[in-house]
Amino acid sequence: VSENGAPFFIQNNVFNRNYTGIEMRPYSGLTNTNDYSIANNIFTSRNLPQNAIPAANYTESQLNGSTYPLTSFNPVNMKTPYTNQPGIYGVNFLNVNNANPFQIGDTDLGNLFDEIKCGINSKNSNLEILKNTFQNQLFLNAGCIGCGAPNIHGIGVLANVDNGATCSITVDQNSFADIFQAVNVSRYASTEVNRNIITNSITGNPSGGPLSPIIYGDAGIVVRPNNTNSVRIRSNKITNCATAIWLNRNTNYTGNNTINIAGNKITANSSGYCTNGIEVTDYTSNNNTSSSSVINGNTITQTVNGITLSFIKSAINISENSCKVLYAATGSRVGIKATGCKNLNIHNNHISYNVGTAALNTGNAAAYGIYLQKSTAMQVRCNLIEDAATSLLFEGNCTSTRGITQNTMRRAQMGWELKNNGIVGTQGLSFFGFSIPANNYWDMSASHNFSVAQTLAY
Repeated sequence: VSENGAPFFIQNNVFNRNYTGIEMRPYSGLTNTNDYSIANNIFTSRNLPQNAIPAANYTESQLNGSTYPLTSFNPVNMKTPYTNQPGIYGVNFLNVNNANPFQIGDTDLGNLFDEIKCGINSKNSNLEILKNTFQNQLFLNAGCIGCGAPNIHGIGVLANVDNGATCSITVDQNSFADIFQAVNVSRYASTEVNRNIITNSITGNPSGGPLSPIIYGDAGIVVRPNNTNSVRIRSNKITNCATAIWLNRNTNYTGNNTINIAGNKITANSSGYCTNGIEVTDYTSNNNTSSSSVINGNTITQTVNGITLSFIKSAINISENSCKVLYAATGSRVGIKATGCKNLNIHNNHISYNVGTAALNTGNAAAYGIYLQKSTAMQVRCNLIEDAATSLLFEGNCTSTRGITQNTMRRAQMGWELKNNGIVGTQGLSFFGFSIPANNYWDMSASHNFSVAQTLAY
């Protein structure tokens, strides 16, 4: 479908074993969603019967229902020269940078993407991706040397800007099941990933050892912003992803980010795992994150690390998050960790462990509540930390004068730990006979009350 075409409606079709199901090229002729539709189609690579009489072939409604369930047909690859590859793209948008984003799926009928390498690929295009289903898109080791197929592995939505265009993408109310990565977005000016459900039946590789590549659940949502960006990741439910949400800025530029990661529910069950709940990294270390940025109201359970922040140099409010960390007898784990950061505001969070073992003398001493590592000018206040080995850990220079206030530490081996010449600076304030205490609270009434030390420095 290309330049200035007429209205089009692509609905109720089955695209099976195609390199690309639908390809959109520059298309400036339509601005109203009533004039086009890509909805209620199936994109798959399965051994579906193909009859000489088209009317006798299975319909979208039969395969999407219970008459001939799609998953009852075995996965198969394409024909020569792609005999070791399933279908590549369901929908492929190339340079469709219209003022109004194109919509894939709609409020009533989404598309089904199944057993292909990439559900929706967007290059330099404005898109709204609504109420689609992505399933059985896994990492595949099989190569395709010399055949020209791209090196893409099991991604629901892949979006990239590589020509400097100002593009937006919205991924809203979609379902992702058993997938390598659900959403992967790079260099978009505006990114919205909201109200999606991302679930893997397991995490990792069911047939390989610990060094085998991840097949299921490598990541839920990955965003790599640059230039002046707005990133909103809100109200998603993510289960059994090694990294649930990763915002990674690694390109130098002069711009501002507005980050809003809020209301997400992240967990793992006994069939999978989650190493990092929310991870935000900024390898540019520029002071250009908007002061209105928030990581707020997320519920994170059964993860090794709840929220980790690296090299963020300007204000982000990390508040009202609940992090229930998965305990293990060995290995470092943490509720909230900031490394090489500055000016963050970490307040009113609740951090706990799924069992109280870390608080015991025999428990894992590397089970931390809030961990600051060479991070200065921080505000850490009004947090509740329970059942960690160390409630608050400060490693190296963490000078944050009068910034560590009104935190409650309950059931721990140690309350404060100052590690490797840890420095926090003066806490509390006294002037002209008046004093304003820091008011941190070591709860001595609870059992396992700081049996190693209330405060340890070394």
